[in-house]
Amino acid sequence: LEPIVWKQAKLDNPDPEKLIPVPLIGFQELSRRTKCQEYETKQHQKRLEIISDDIAELNRNHTTTVAKIAEHKRKLLELQHRVLKVLVHQEITRKMGYAIQADEEQLRIKFEAIQAELSAPTQFKGHLKELTSQIRMQNYQTSVFEGERYSIDEISKEEIREQLLAQQEGISLLINIIKEDMTDLKTIEEIINDETTRRR
Repeated sequence: LEPIVWKQAKLDNPDPEKLIPVPLIGFQELSRRTKCQEYETKQHQKRLEIISDDIAELNRNHTTTVAKIAEHKRKLLELQHRVLKVLVHQEITRKMGYAIQADEEQLRIKFEAIQAELSAPTQFKGHLKELTSQIRMQNYQTSVFEGERYSIDEISKEEIREQLLAQQEGISLLINIIKEDMTDLKTIEEIINDETTRRR
């Protein structure tokens, strides 16, 4: 083997620490190396396709798992409501014939006050309308007294609008929570009425 050929083989070695230099002599050797490289490239491509299929399968399994978790959460919530009904039934049976306690009376008064507020939801809308009117008045003053120091800039307007939206979302969320609690209380009241009727 000529030194110049061996030197060129070492220069062409892509990874001297792991690979042994292989000199190329003639077009036949070059063709053989090209075919080997093409074969290795195809093998790598096949492996990448397998990995891609595995990732797609994992994504499908993840979606299915998320759906199952949501379904289990829903069933758990239903079971919690059923357990609550059983506990209420047992508590009613245990305290049947006893007078209503002071803390129970206070709780009843609070729930009646909440129900009264829910029966007149327009007060929340009225509060929002009042805030909206104030914003419009401030905008009007800004347009009339544009050069005054008390004018509201666009950034302040956007902050006020975001605050109003946040308050509206908070009120809506509070109303939904109270409605759910009132539904549970209605169920408890029905159980109490059934037990009272049954005792009579």
